[in-house]
This record gives sequence, C-alpha cells and structure tokens, in this order.
Amino acid sequence: MFPDSFPQDVSGLVGGPIWGNVGLTVLVVAGALVLRWIVRRAVNRRFGATEASEGGEHEEAARDDRYSAYWLRKAAGYAIWTVTAILILLVWADFGGRLGVILGGFSAGLAFALQNVISSIAAWIIILTSKVFRAGDRVMMGGVRGDVVDVSPLRTSIMEMGSPGSSEDKESEVWVNARQYTGRLVTVSNKAFFEDPVYNYSKDFEYIWEEIVVPISYKTDWELAKRILQQEVEDATIGFRRESAHALSEMARRYLVPRSDVEPQVFVKLTDNWVELAARFVTPVRSARRVKSDISENLMRRYSDEGISLASETNEIVSLPTLRVEGLREILDNTRNNGPDNKE
Repeated sequence: MFPDSFPQDVSGLVGGPIWGNVGLTVLVVAGALVLRWIVRRAVNRRFGATEASEGGEHEEAARDDRYSAYWLRKAAGYAIWTVTAILILLVWADFGGRLGVILGGFSAGLAFALQNVISSIAAWIIILTSKVFRAGDRVMMGGVRGDVVDVSPLRTSIMEMGSPGSSEDKESEVWVNARQYTGRLVTVSNKAFFEDPVYNYSKDFEYIWEEIVVPISYKTDWELAKRILQQEVEDATIGFRRESAHALSEMARRYLVPRSDVEPQVFVKLTDNWVELAARFVTPVRSARRVKSDISENLMRRYSDEGISLASETNEIVSLPTLRVEGLREILDNTRNNGPDNKE
C-alpha cells in the first residue's frame, strides 16, 4: 500500500531540522488570531456605535448595518485564514516532497470519509455566490423553518420558529402554532441544499400573502359582514400596502413574476353549514400573527355590535317532533285504580 521509502521519509521528516518551521508556523497562527481579534473589535466598534446612536428611528438602516458587520467579520476571517494557510505552505515548502509521499497513502480514505464535508463546502460556495439566502433571511431548509443566524462552510444555523397548523409530535416536537420563535437554535448541514428545496420567505420581497377565514351563519346579514371584514383588513394593512407594492414591482424587474394585487380582497364561498368569507391581504413576513390578531379582535367587536353571528361546527337542535303515546290515559287510570288505597 505504501512505497518502500515510506519509513525513511517518516524518519527524515521527524528527525530533520523542522523545529524552525514549527516555530514559524506557531508565530503565523498566533499573528492570525491577533489580527482576527483586532478586525472583529474594529467592526463591532464601528457598526455597534452606529446602531446604538440611531436607536429605533432608523430600523432599516440599523438592520443593514448588522448585515454589513456580520459579512465583514466573516469575510475578514476567511481572508485571514486563507493567507495564513498560504504562509504555512510556504514555510513547509522544503518538505513538500516527503509530505506528499506520506499523505498520498491516506488520500483515498480521506476522500471517501470527507465526501459529506466536500458536499457541504460546495453547497456553501453556491449559497454565497448565488445569494440563495443570507444571514437574517427567513427560510425553510432541511425541514427547519426560521431565521438564518449564521452560514459557515459546513453548516447553517437557524433560529427555529413554528408554523400555523403545526402540532407537537415525536418527529418535529414543534409546539408553537405560528411563525414565531420556539427558542431553539437548529444546525442544518449545508448538504441539505442539494437534497431538499430551500424556501425563502424574505428574499427580495419581505411580505407574504395571508388569509383570514370567517364562517358566517346563513341567518346573518352576510353582506354587512363582508363590508366590515373588508374595512377592518384595509385599516390594518394601510401602513405597509404602498411599501409592499413597491417591493413587488422591484422584484418583477428581476424575475418573471405574474402581476399580483396587494390590495385587500374578500371572497365569498357557500358551504353546507355557513357562508365562508375569506380575506386575502399582504403583511410583513415577521408581523403576520400580530396583524391577524388585531383584525380578529376588531372583527369580534364589530360583529357583536352589529348582531352578526359566527357559525361553527356544533350541532344545533332547532325543533323537536310532537310525541304521542297512545293508551297513556288508560295506563294512568289503571295505575290509579289499583293503587295501595284501593286494595280490598
């Protein structure tokens, strides 16, 4: 498996004058660590001060600063370690021939053992170059929903969130029935990029279409209920409809996106038990639950004031048939005549 000169190469490598190279390697690595620490401190001081001074008045600018700081730290780290690797290779260039002989015996096994690592690194390169997602995007990757908090060469870290209609089970154990954080930080291998679709909720268009379905009793004025629902949805979304329309037009310049309307709409559907009103509207991806909750609360108040009844799947007994028992009078008379007071 190994060449005949393998023992001599190993003994020459270990016993040769390598201690000077070891010292240079240690100095290079130490210098890289110090330089990385200085760069991180400088980036944090620059963008941390900007975010603190602006506060909540310029939330969008502050978020961009956080993204910039994150990518500057990552890029600086990769650049520093790349240069460090090159310097170490130059230090050990004189031993390249003997190192090649030694490492050649392990190359086949390493290639097989590291195939998942190689796939993860390849996926990481594609993610960065094609901008499939970045830190801060809300995605679903490898079956995990949440916000991306870090993208490294081997794995992606996601702050997990629940989803509407999710249930706690043995497989996922997601107990939050809305798109809000569960509190768990999930690590997903970048290799999942090649195996499963990646859903991005916030790239280029940080809004989603939501729906509220309201069942109205057939005994209620459904037209009034529809007007109230339309008005409440319009009032709840008036603050961001213009921004969402602008974002949609910007996305249409980059992609072949069909024309869509961001104005709220209410649709009517007849069912066996009730009139179904479905309100469709656009909301920021991270505010969907709050917006739907506000609309629902206002609807309950307005419907209560107007006497509009909501339908449900409960069974309602509207009337009972007339019961008639023949011979009941004779039975009662016989019972009365044969009572204890009439015994002979």
